[in-house]
Amino acid sequence: MNSRRKFLIVTTVTLTSPLFSTVQNYEYAKEVNIYSGHFQTIALLYNDLFAKATKKDSMFKLIYSKYFYHTLKGHRNDNNFPSVKELGSVEYLAGVLDDSRIEQSSRDYILNGVMWLDETADEMFSQKRYYLLSSDERQQLLKNISSLNWGDNWLWTMMRYYFESMFCDPIYGGNKNKSGWKWLNYTPGHPRPVNVKSGYAKRV
Repeated sequence: MNSRRKFLIVTTVTLTSPLFSTVQNYEYAKEVNIYSGHFQTIALLYNDLFAKATKKDSMFKLIYSKYFYHTLKGHRNDNNFPSVKELGSVEYLAGVLDDSRIEQSSRDYILNGVMWLDETADEMFSQKRYYLLSSDERQQLLKNISSLNWGDNWLWTMMRYYFESMFCDPIYGGNKNKSGWKWLNYTPGHPRPVNVKSGYAKRV
């Protein structure tokens, strides 16, 4: 089986799995201030998890090498890994939080996790906010909570939405300028959605 066919099969299975199956339901991303409130923490969390993908000690490096390296090998450009800002990941998540079609408990879970993250920062380093920690302290905190049930589950939830913002069609508000697709050297299939109305994309 050639590498492109294998990649397409893996991508199809991945994007239609429960992890990514909700992508098509999101109508829009939402403009937010990523330098205040819980969005500041979320933006920094995503940066710590993903934007430092080439650092040996980053959380993403551990996750990437364990789960995604063989799947994406030969299809990504490690020197062009898109930033959180380039993808529009925080704005995409803000759209999720504002989406009434998603259960309130699921939306609350995201923000509760931010609160738990701050509480852990206070317990470990006597800092009441995650964003007040140094880069090394944040990495230590993330590795610590990833070994706990709540931390592992919450981090995977946050990463799920990050991957949605990376792989979705730009019409849904993530993957700005196709930056996620460009990193993967991925060409989307057709037809692509051309209009979003009533929560669904119109295809031609």
